[in-house]
Amino acid sequence: GRSEAVYGNEEVPIMGIGQGNGLGPTLWCLISTIIFRMMAKAGHGVNMVSALSLTLVQLVGFAFVDDADLFNAGNTAYTTAEVLSVDFQAALHRWTGGLIATGGAIAPKKSLCYLIDFLWTGSTWEYRKLEDLPGEFTIQDKT
Repeated sequence: GRSEAVYGNEEVPIMGIGQGNGLGPTLWCLISTIIFRMMAKAGHGVNMVSALSLTLVQLVGFAFVDDADLFNAGNTAYTTAEVLSVDFQAALHRWTGGLIATGGAIAPKKSLCYLIDFLWTGSTWEYRKLEDLPGEFTIQDKT
């Protein structure tokens, strides 16, 4: 038969580095580096050419302690927010998936996103209005 009794409780065990762990900063550096490399290999981030060396620079984002900023930009000046939002949603999914796979999680209430797009009026570029931009982005939490 199958026993209904369990040892301990049924709460999901805490995984990840843990708050206050002395090794936390070093472990986060290692884990975030792996996730950033995964993101870069998948083509996420921005590509820029250095003005001084003409070297191609790829930036996915940067992280400090438990905070991370991810970058996403169009490949041309004519990439629309509608096209960019699909790529950015894929990047968000991959980032949160990497966090979850390594025992971490993202705090949706602490997560912010700024989508910026411009519209050519015939004589100048203007910011597109928020109501004219594509919908909302979603992120996975640990559940």
